[in-house]
Amino acid sequence: MVCGIQGIAPGAAVAEDAAMVCPFRGLQVFDEEHTRFFFGRSALAQHLIEQLRADRFLAVLGPSGSGKSSLVRAGVLPQIRNGVLPGSQHWPIVIFKPGARPLENLASRLLPFIAKGADPIQVRQSLLELLRKDERGLHSTVQIALAEASDTLRFLIVVDQFEEVFTLCDQPDSPLPFINNSLYAVDKKVL
Repeated sequence: MVCGIQGIAPGAAVAEDAAMVCPFRGLQVFDEEHTRFFFGRSALAQHLIEQLRADRFLAVLGPSGSGKSSLVRAGVLPQIRNGVLPGSQHWPIVIFKPGARPLENLASRLLPFIAKGADPIQVRQSLLELLRKDERGLHSTVQIALAEASDTLRFLIVVDQFEEVFTLCDQPDSPLPFINNSLYAVDKKVL
């Protein structure tokens, strides 16, 4: 019907333009590709960016469904990728949900930055062992990933739905290595 109204032959490829895309996401998260439809949070996004300028750790807290993920993904990350902070357009960014196995999910997301030609299965297994045994594992892994980087390069890790570390982990002590690695890495200069 749209093709008929627009005078386009049925079956012809219809170019997606802003007029044809529904900007309402309902309860779905606004991601970076939805930035053009993300409104009303620019002051808060700017505040979070200023917090990142001053500190290496940032927690975005709020009630369930209040838009925390959308704020970070569609409000903050696009600005980071556009270089709002010195060198941030070059920062590697890892976004992940911890799920029931936060260390395994983190290792999988870090893999592209450290495997570089090596066997990814072996690298992932070695990384998992390191993260489980040593709270310095995440920090040292990021240092390796940034070894040839400039001083302004940082490694941004977004843990979306952090509460899953406490609510979904299937073993009582399984969140501890993830939390210890995170705390150690945040406390160090290079990350």
